[in-house]
This record gives sequence, C-alpha cells and structure tokens, in this order.
Amino acid sequence: MRVKHFSKGIVLALIFTFIVGYTSEVLTLEEALEEAMRSNPTILAADAQVDAASARVLPAFLWPDPSFEVMWMNIPPGSLDPADAGMTQYSVSQMIAFPGKTLARGTAMAAKQDMVEAQSDATVSRTLADVEYAYWTVYRLSRDRDILNESLVLLGQLLASARSRYATGAAPQAEVLRAQLARSEVEVKLVSLEEKLGASKIELALLLGRESADLPTLPEDIPIEFAVTEFPSTETAPMVQMSEAKVRASNRQLTGAWLDLMPDFMAAYRWREANGEMGSGDIMVGITLPIWVWPKGSNRIIAASAERKVTIYQNQATSNQVETMYAKLTAKLTASRAEIERIQHEVLPLAEQALASSRLAYETGAVEFNTLLEVERSWRSARMSLEASRFEYQTSLADLRALLGGYEIKRETR
Repeated sequence: MRVKHFSKGIVLALIFTFIVGYTSEVLTLEEALEEAMRSNPTILAADAQVDAASARVLPAFLWPDPSFEVMWMNIPPGSLDPADAGMTQYSVSQMIAFPGKTLARGTAMAAKQDMVEAQSDATVSRTLADVEYAYWTVYRLSRDRDILNESLVLLGQLLASARSRYATGAAPQAEVLRAQLARSEVEVKLVSLEEKLGASKIELALLLGRESADLPTLPEDIPIEFAVTEFPSTETAPMVQMSEAKVRASNRQLTGAWLDLMPDFMAAYRWREANGEMGSGDIMVGITLPIWVWPKGSNRIIAASAERKVTIYQNQATSNQVETMYAKLTAKLTASRAEIERIQHEVLPLAEQALASSRLAYETGAVEFNTLLEVERSWRSARMSLEASRFEYQTSLADLRALLGGYEIKRETR
C-alpha cells in the first residue's frame, strides 16, 4: 500500500511540475511579437483585407461577362411548353470596352490594392508596437514591484534598528513611528501597483491573441541594450506609402472619368433552328451612345479632378506629419537614452553610496532618522527613475518602428 501511495504521489508531482512549467514559461519580446503576428485578431483581419484587395485586381482588367440567350419562338396560343415552339433562337453577345477603359480600371484597382497593403502594414506595425508597449509596461511594473519589496525589506531593517535604539533610550519613539509610517506608505503603493500589473498582463495576453486567463510570464531581469540599427527612410513609412498609393489611384480614376465619355461596343451572333434543322444566322454589332455628356460625364471629371487634388494635398500633409513625428520620437529616444546612462553611471551609484553611509552614520548617531528615510526614498526613486527612463526609451523605439515600418512583416503568397 505504501508503494502505491508513493507512486501516486510521484505522478501527481510530475503533473503539477508539468502544469507549473507550462504556465510559467518565460516569454521574450521576440516571441511575443511572433505570437501576435500569428494570433492577434487585428493583424489577422489586416492580412485578410490584403487578400481581398489582391483578389479584386485581376477582374478589374477583364471585359464584362459574355451573355448567352435562348428564345423559343412561335409557341401556339394557350401553351407554355418550349417543346411546342416552332423555332428556337440562340444568341451569344459580348460587350467590348473602349480601348484603355479596362486598363484604367485595372490599374486603379491595383493602386487601391497597394493602398490597402500599405494601410495593413501600418495597422500591423501599430499593433506590434502596442504589443511591445504592453510588454514593457508589464516588465516595468514588475521591476517597480521588486524595488518596493526590496524597500520594504530595508525599511524593516531600519524599523528594527529604530526599535532597538528606542529600547535602549538612544532614540525617541517618534523614530519608530516614522519607520512604521514609511513601511505603510510602501505597502499601499504595492497594493495599487499589483492591481495595475494584473490589468497590464491581461492587456498583453489579449494583444497576443490569448485568453484573458492565459497570462504571460516575462523574464525577471532584461539587460539594458541600446538599438544600433539604422531606421528606414521616412519615404518608406507605411503612412506615406498609403497616401502615395491614394494619389496613384486618383490619377487612374481621373483617366477613367475621361474615358467614360468614350463609347463601348457590342458584338453578338444569333442563329435559329426549326424542326431540328439549322436555320439562318445573324451577326450584330452595336455601339453605346454616351449622349449624357453634360452634366453626367463632365461632373464625374470635375469630381475626379477635385479628389485628385485632395489626395495630393493629403500626401504632402502626411509626409510633413511623418517628418514631425520622426523628429519628436528621435529627440525623445536620445533624451531617454541620456537619462538612462546618467542614472546608471552617476545618480544610482551616488544614491547607493549615500544610503550605505547614512545607515552607518545613523547607527553611530551622526545623523537623524529623518535624514536616513530621505536617503532611502532617494535611493528608491533613483532605481524607479531608471525603469521609467528605460520604459520611455523602449516605447519610443516601438513608436519609431510603427511609424517607419521597422517591424518585419511577412505574408504568405497565395
């Protein structure tokens, strides 16, 4: 019996280990972006829009569908049976567009397909940037939680020291109360931070295409690394590519508006059968008469010309907007990187040194307890400022990738 219970215990332990190992798998940023590309519904919808736009291009280059007609003639009165017809007539007809019309429609649709693809790239890039933003939000809140927990440990030590000094008469009771108050303040901050962290993890899980209960686990410590790759030109930004595709589409639509004034042609062939024998045949050729040139056709040209001007001005405005956003983001990126380096090499070492010397000075009675608490707050603030600056750097980097199309977007060829 003991052996059986022991075996059951091993099995349960293995199952528990497997479940814990599965749910606590550490997710890197690269893996998060890849998972979002596979499962994020916004990205999947953007890819489907590209497929739909691509499928519309080829039909736009083709003529209208041919038609086939059957006519039963000379049916006796009172009968609706086609078998009673004295003659059967068959006809095949085809509308032939004026030369250049189908080319204008097809190239306009191809330009719209380019526009949809650029818009899809912009949507995918922005969504991936949102994933990266949520990823670094979770990481920052986790680091802030760790810093506050370390601060709690330190404040616990200071509280124990204050109580010891108070017991020996070396310090007033007010120091013990101040230490307890400082711990309570940190504990309150921890409660609020835990709530924000939980909500941020749910947001990240949903952006990854997971269920809200399938929360990701991030690395505990990610080394700070600065980007060394050069960003693409603003001319290749998805927003710019989309506006330029709009200009191309409007040019084709204006050409098509002029060509709509031209006539289309029709060719048809008809043949008749009577009593199972082939009868006569007819060949028919027709032409449309676009007699409603004014105001129908001219207004279309005016509207297409105005829309073309709109797209040209919008293209210029979009280029200016991208240039402005690029300048702001690069400045923000440079500033946050300088802050990280300064905090790492100057502020944080001084804060740690000041904390160590203040603790020693307090033990010897050289400084007051309030001074020690202020130094502890400065040390904690320096560490959290480092995480805040890193968050600004990483999110600015993500915004730049979203703006300039810096994310690698692969689509399957269908």
